[in-house]
Amino acid sequence: MNQNVYRILQKYAENNKINIIDSDHNLTNKFLMFKNNDLTININAERKSEYDFFVKKVIIDKNLAFIVLWYKDTTTALCFYPIKSQYTPDRWMIEEITTRSIK
Repeated sequence: MNQNVYRILQKYAENNKINIIDSDHNLTNKFLMFKNNDLTININAERKSEYDFFVKKVIIDKNLAFIVLWYKDTTTALCFYPIKSQYTPDRWMIEEITTRSIK
C-alpha cells in the first residue's frame, strides 16, 4: 500500500481503522489486512454490518485498473486509478485518487 492511499483513507478512519467490504469478490475472496504507520485497513470478503467503504466497481485490464469505493454515508466515492508502468511491470502503482459526490 502506498502513502497516498493511506493519507486519503486516514481522513475516513475511526480508531485508526478502515473496514472495506468486498462481498462481490471483485478484489479478493478472503480477508486481507494492511498496516502502515498507525492505520489498519481490513478488506472483508463477507458482508458485515459495520463497514466504512464497500467495493462498488472494479475494472482491471493488463496495465490499467479502476476501483470505486463507496463510503458508508452513500454520498462519497473514492476512485482509484492503479497502473503498471514500464518501470513497474509486475507491480500496481496508484497513479491517481479522486473523490466524487454520488448523489
